[in-house]
Amino acid sequence: MQRRSGRCVGLMRRPDEPWAFLSLVLCVCAAACGHAPPTYDVPPILANREEVSEVLESLGAVLEAQVVLLIEVDEEGVPRQVRVAEGSGDRHLDALAVLAGRQMRFRPARYQGRPVSAWVQMPVSFELPPPVVQPPTLLNGDAVAQMMADLHADLRGSVRLRILLSPLGIVDDVRAREGSDPEVREAALGLVPRLRFAPAMAEGRPTEARLVVLFTFAGPTSEVIIEPSEEGD
Repeated sequence: MQRRSGRCVGLMRRPDEPWAFLSLVLCVCAAACGHAPPTYDVPPILANREEVSEVLESLGAVLEAQVVLLIEVDEEGVPRQVRVAEGSGDRHLDALAVLAGRQMRFRPARYQGRPVSAWVQMPVSFELPPPVVQPPTLLNGDAVAQMMADLHADLRGSVRLRILLSPLGIVDDVRAREGSDPEVREAALGLVPRLRFAPAMAEGRPTEARLVVLFTFAGPTSEVIIEPSEEGD
């Protein structure tokens, strides 16, 4: 984007960057910092994005927030002044953002080919990673498959059951997919109480989960497995 007082360059995070990352916009901030608009042809450009992202990650922020920094970048691309223009409301995060700002290095602004100093406004966004969810595990699939072979030796067919699993790994609700063979469905429903699960985990704690369990009755090759749950299951 562009402004009448100077150019603005937006820089977006790549998907593979660390979770504590910079969402950066460099722009001349003459009005914000009370200085006359600098004359330049090329705006300053952050040159060490990945290093600064690593710094943020190492600082271990535990909140999601944004801090807007005001930085004076000299002719060598080094921050000479780093101020908080808009705080996050958390002093600790503001201090972390300033620390990260001091680690930034730029390709300096240039005027007619010569490097010049410039003030830039730099929003620094802290983001937390999404919780890591470990799906539930079927602990006795082989044993239940053997029961299927022993109790329903002549039965052939498959049915998918939609199951709600409690944080304790207990089946709270079960429903069969529409269109399944009634005999196969009833046989599978009768075996659900035999299933044993390790519960899903989120951030180290057991959590509720929805899953799809596929029962395939095929004599000695019968099996029961967990399938990825589809949207809406």
